[in-house]
Amino acid sequence: MRMNRVLVLVAMLTGGLLMVGCSSGSRVGAFNVQVSVAKSIADDKGRIPSLEVDLIGVKDVRKSEFSSYSMSKYFSGTDQFRRDTRHKTMVFTTNNKDAHQMLMKKDALWKDWKGSSWLFVLVNLPGVGKDEMGGADPRRMILPLDKSRWAGNTIRLEVQGSGIALLTEMKPEQN
Repeated sequence: MRMNRVLVLVAMLTGGLLMVGCSSGSRVGAFNVQVSVAKSIADDKGRIPSLEVDLIGVKDVRKSEFSSYSMSKYFSGTDQFRRDTRHKTMVFTTNNKDAHQMLMKKDALWKDWKGSSWLFVLVNLPGVGKDEMGGADPRRMILPLDKSRWAGNTIRLEVQGSGIALLTEMKPEQN
């Protein structure tokens, strides 16, 4: 009888510790990612340069590799690194400049990115920036995929003449 109580107590304590362990740390999730192009990027005739935006889910172990990779090389047209990366490419032209494009949170690509803590947003924006590390390059934005950093399930971005702008408010990191 006494042994049963001890076993029940041990089981309860172990279960409680496991639940605490599971609740700490980040909760990575999939999001709807909406990308649009700012009207200000158009020339005086309303034309925009052809733009490509790549979205890539990146795991912690590869974050520094993606942060330091040359954006000029990535968008060179012959880059093996880009070809080998599972990414979503959105193409904007004068014909679809007013539309936004969306990567849905139910898209199968999120399954390929399972375990990724970061969303890299890369834009081939002609004439903007020189190769810089991480977010110092205006053609690269690095966003956390931690659910606690976002109020909803949609991240809205806009390609502007100076780089990528985050339109959705991001919450501060919680320690």
